[in-house]
Amino acid sequence: MSIVLAKISKVNYDAGNADLVIEDRNKQVIKAVPFLSSSYDLPDVGDQVFADLEIKRGRIDRGVILGRFYSKKNPPGNGGKGVFIKTFSDGASIKYDPATKTLTIDADKVVVNDLEARDIKARDIHAHSVTTEV
Repeated sequence: MSIVLAKISKVNYDAGNADLVIEDRNKQVIKAVPFLSSSYDLPDVGDQVFADLEIKRGRIDRGVILGRFYSKKNPPGNGGKGVFIKTFSDGASIKYDPATKTLTIDADKVVVNDLEARDIKARDIHAHSVTTEV
């Protein structure tokens, strides 16, 4: 297996794989390479990724896309030790800071679905909205 830098040329969202272009192998296209992932967060066409590919007799036989990496174009954001941040392609994000035990959801709309009643217990609740329904 060999780690290579590749560019996404096509994404199959239903199958969870993508076609890769490997620039330093004469722009060779590798079809339907699966993602190594525990969450559904597929890169966009044109994104650079690392892939682990098996090369047999000079030919790429199979492999897996490891994912995007941090760079000037894709910086890590405002994290820190133990902080979990998930940023989506449209800028929405989820952040958990274990030091303050704070979960922050930043999105245009947040929907919580629950078939059972739940209690919300808090010292203070602050709500800011144009309309509020309780």
